[in-house]
Amino acid sequence: RRAAMRDGDWDATAGQFFSQWSRARHVIPKEDTFNIPMEWQRYAGIDYGIHDAWAVIWIALDNNSRMWGYREYCLSDVMAPQQAQLILAAEVAAKEDSVVHVADPSMWGQRGTPYSIADIYGLEGVGLLKANNDRVVGWSLCHERLNEGPICEYHQHKKDIGQWHEDTCPMFHVFESACPKFIETVPTLPRDDIRPDDAKTRNVEDHMADAWRYVNMYAGHFARPIFYEDYTPPTAQQM
Repeated sequence: RRAAMRDGDWDATAGQFFSQWSRARHVIPKEDTFNIPMEWQRYAGIDYGIHDAWAVIWIALDNNSRMWGYREYCLSDVMAPQQAQLILAAEVAAKEDSVVHVADPSMWGQRGTPYSIADIYGLEGVGLLKANNDRVVGWSLCHERLNEGPICEYHQHKKDIGQWHEDTCPMFHVFESACPKFIETVPTLPRDDIRPDDAKTRNVEDHMADAWRYVNMYAGHFARPIFYEDYTPPTAQQM
């Protein structure tokens, strides 16, 4: 309440799981949307559902291992073959041929039929990797991504024209124009009342957050330089 009333930060809520979230810092406004460079590695996190929501978040990693959320689906009442077809169609349209699909482990479960949901995706041309579903570790990596890192080119440009005043920016950005459901649901995800390192799962929209967590578990940590107290940077002659 203090952050909202005093600082105008209306993303801040009581019991908010991702307390680092700031729309001003993490979201790229619609007017600043740009095309993700083709050389950035792409991932898609998939949280399975039919009547419950099916969620997909596409993530690109830049040269500093920063994550950029650049496309999403969040739909209900879509069967597994059509889900795979939608994913494939989106990637073909964008000329993406090397997306790593990290999916909900439940998609490998037995359903009383010869094929699992993961098998059905494969038959439609979408190969999957089974996500690590360690929730606490996965959420810790999500928290880490929301923290600060080296300034990106977008914010460096903003700094050059006087619209950004810091030497850092978060290690995760998401496009407002492309990922509205992520921006709506992930920042408001509540903390579990009993397990403080986990997010609440009952009666909350956690599908997009789970999909993002799967990618974080696969993509891992981002690298940072380590400086010790007695470290002296090399001179130009020593390099």
